[in-house]
Amino acid sequence: MLAEIGVRVPDATPISLLLKTRPIKTDLRAVLNTPHVAVRPTPDGALVLDSAWSEEEVVVNSDGTYTVHDKTVKGLLEEASAVLDVHDGHVELRYARKERGAEADRPGADNPARRIARL
Repeated sequence: MLAEIGVRVPDATPISLLLKTRPIKTDLRAVLNTPHVAVRPTPDGALVLDSAWSEEEVVVNSDGTYTVHDKTVKGLLEEASAVLDVHDGHVELRYARKERGAEADRPGADNPARRIARL
């Protein structure tokens, strides 16, 4: 509507990164917001992970796509595993997929180095 009167509103969507794990056995039923990672259980037994530090490591490419480094994926998994070690005992989390923001529940490729397209 604003474009009709000559006003351009740029995309100011913040960069976000959500990492979904493979399903695990856990008694976790609530969201854990810790200083280094947020851990959200899903109905299918997987966990969705995010953090402010991991969003800062997302690279915005010149073509408008995003790159997520393997070290960022590994870091999120390690932080969540440490939190769950306290809650459930030793837990080894495995990566299922990552997506940008609202894409978190859409099926996607599970290559950790996959470039994520802008919506």
